[in-house]
Amino acid sequence: MLISLPVQQRPASLLALVVLLVAACALSWPASAEEGSAKTAALGPSTNLPIPRFVSLKKDEVYMRRGPGEDQPIEWVYVRRHLPVEIINEYDIWREVRDADGAQGWISATMLSPERYVMVRKQVGQKDARTPIYTRPDSKSPVVALAQPGVIAELRHCPDAWCEVEANDRTGWIERASIWGVLDNERVE
Repeated sequence: MLISLPVQQRPASLLALVVLLVAACALSWPASAEEGSAKTAALGPSTNLPIPRFVSLKKDEVYMRRGPGEDQPIEWVYVRRHLPVEIINEYDIWREVRDADGAQGWISATMLSPERYVMVRKQVGQKDARTPIYTRPDSKSPVVALAQPGVIAELRHCPDAWCEVEANDRTGWIERASIWGVLDNERVE
């Protein structure tokens, strides 16, 4: 048996439902920005490792596919070993990655290495496109090398705003803001 409510009571019932939904959303909303960012740090379902995280390409030729699976179309062919990529998702043996230019796709985990490399970013607004690498984590220390945008360097460690890198048998310190391949708040020891 279906009972119809009078027209005057329907809006009140709808209003009560909306109030309940708003209250439920407010209770589930993070109390602070810190709590919200803690919730966004996730672990990969396949590896139980943090997502996002950086890795590098293991081979000289690596295919990025539209989806997870060898039957998926190839979107990009990378021909640069050690290129850093950011893992943003996992599915079985596949990793969804993003490169420094923002291209996203899926790469087989067998083509990725946990070895850490970084890429020198293009410096906007500077007269010289090259980025200095210093002997110490201090811009007043002597310069070891000048790196062109796109140079790939091995990441030795990155405790704060400066990261120690090695490229072409030269080791030195570069500002974190000048490289791609390290999360903003990540400490690499």
